[in-house]
Amino acid sequence: MKTLRTIISTLVMTVMVMNTVSFAQMSPYKFKQQFDVAFGNILEGNYGDAIPVLEKLHLSDGEHGQVAFLLAMCHVKTDEISSETVKLLNLASQNFSYYHQRGLVTDKSAPAKAWFYLAQALAETQQSKLAITAYRNYMSCVPLASLDHKRTVVYAIRELRQKLENPRSVMSSAIASSEL
Repeated sequence: MKTLRTIISTLVMTVMVMNTVSFAQMSPYKFKQQFDVAFGNILEGNYGDAIPVLEKLHLSDGEHGQVAFLLAMCHVKTDEISSETVKLLNLASQNFSYYHQRGLVTDKSAPAKAWFYLAQALAETQQSKLAITAYRNYMSCVPLASLDHKRTVVYAIRELRQKLENPRSVMSSAIASSEL
């Protein structure tokens, strides 16, 4: 009886591993098709619909910076920021390129915006010092950004610094502004 259980559990595990391996090995053609579907969903603002497709693509190619960026961006846009989001954005920011070609599946780099979303995710997960560093990296990558956008980033850095210096004052100012 014990041998039968061992054999059955071994078969079940083998089938599960084979399914995972075959799922993870996606042909370049299928990868491009799925990428185009996910990118189309993102362009239409359907971030929730893009997440499962991007998760499959990330499982297939865990080093693809653009896929990691798009998946993490969808998490940020749907307010599903977690440590996994931070991990994906770290991967994407390591693959940052000034010459990133948005929406081109063969370009495995990520845009400068990866630093911006990384900073937001770090701030959301209470990692203020790292968020400030990510915001600074972003600012150094986008010298031609609009003044309004740069002001937004500078304001975010200022808030994070204040939070580090005096966490209670930021909390009380946030409560006061929410009461208005």
